Amino acid sequence: WDEHPDLLKASVRLADDPPAAVRLQAACSWGESKNPEAGRALAKVAIRDAGNPYIRAAVFSSAEPHFNRLAQAALEHGVLIDDVLKLGARRKTSLDALLAGLIKPGKDGYEPEQFRSLGGWLNHNPKVSPEMIKVMAKAREVVADDSASSPLRAAAVGLLARQPESLAADKRHLSDLLTPRVASEIKLAAVQTLARVGDDGLPDTLLKGWPNYLPQERSRVLDTLLQRKEWTRLCLKAIEAGAVSRGDLDAARRQLLLKHTDPSIRESAARILNSGPRKARREQIEAYRPALKLPADETRGRAVFAKLCAVCHLPPNGQPMNGPDLRSITDRTKEGLFSSILDPNQTVDASYAGYSVTLADGATLYGRVLSETSNNLILRLLDGSDRQLLRREIKTLRNSGLSLMPEGLEAGMNHQELADLIRFVQTFERDDK
Repeated sequence: WDEHPDLLKASVRLADDPPAAVRLQAACSWGESKNPEAGRALAKVAIRDAGNPYIRAAVFSSAEPHFNRLAQAALEHGVLIDDVLKLGARRKTSLDALLAGLIKPGKDGYEPEQFRSLGGWLNHNPKVSPEMIKVMAKAREVVADDSASSPLRAAAVGLLARQPESLAADKRHLSDLLTPRVASEIKLAAVQTLARVGDDGLPDTLLKGWPNYLPQERSRVLDTLLQRKEWTRLCLKAIEAGAVSRGDLDAARRQLLLKHTDPSIRESAARILNSGPRKARREQIEAYRPALKLPADETRGRAVFAKLCAVCHLPPNGQPMNGPDLRSITDRTKEGLFSSILDPNQTVDASYAGYSVTLADGATLYGRVLSETSNNLILRLLDGSDRQLLRREIKTLRNSGLSLMPEGLEAGMNHQELADLIRFVQTFERDDK
């Protein structure tokens, strides 16, 4: 390697090579070089292929000259910790030096990678040293500091709730982060840390802020609650009580509940998910099912679309859409479109859920969240205009649990017009539409 630096430079690109066999051979070879570039490439493959036993063996056959880099990557990503510890047992000095470096702040304070790596270490070695206690105290300060960066605060969250004497206080602080004024990155880290604590009160803690969560946050909360049977049961009770809308469950999570390995959860899910307001709505629209058997005309359907649907799905003069591009629809069967048009809240696409925002000055806005950063979010209002809101201006942010697409469109058309509209939407992908 030393005689052919260009060869080493070319080899490190193989860390991203698609065939696993290539990455395996490269991992076997990098152990012959002490160059830091080889170490970085080896660590990259180690993390990417942590679940592949053959590549993992190749990585650790080359680990000796790159131990520090490999150990740091393992700690940061929370994988291969046990393998690193086994290797480090023979070189305790290097491992201690690595931990000492992570515990010590830099000239500008701690970096997110340090907090994440130390959190990964503690997940496998929960015994807390006096030095680590000081780091945890600093992490609490960072979490409480609104002026700190979101990545740093999110990484610091992972160090909380690890000491019995401060557990109750840490849980309160973590719960306080689940508000609209806190960036999603931090909230997601708080959910993960609260789940690590894993007490019976977690569902109440997470669901208390349900109306205020953005789509990504709702997904993380749902997936967390579905990890344990007792949490899943409480989640189903929340759905039954209306605290969580049935439409908030996508098809995959609904199927997970209906096919759950626990018979009692399966039975509860079948009873709860197939009842309530959604059942009543399905009964209402059944009167329009004969429309599916009528001959349909695409041209007439265009006129119905222009009257009822175009304002959101194809607005004039290049205005932004407030509904999805109909060319993206995957289920264009008559049955699928019948349900989508008349029962839009059966399953709500998180990207098109309606949010009600109350600002600090008392103004109330309604629309869908287009994007967010640590400091602001952009709300597309019903008229198609976009409004940028600073998080500190937001008093409340509530998800309606409903799609922006309204129910009751059948009131504006008869059976024939519904049949024509379905036919038009089925052919919408053509350029001339």
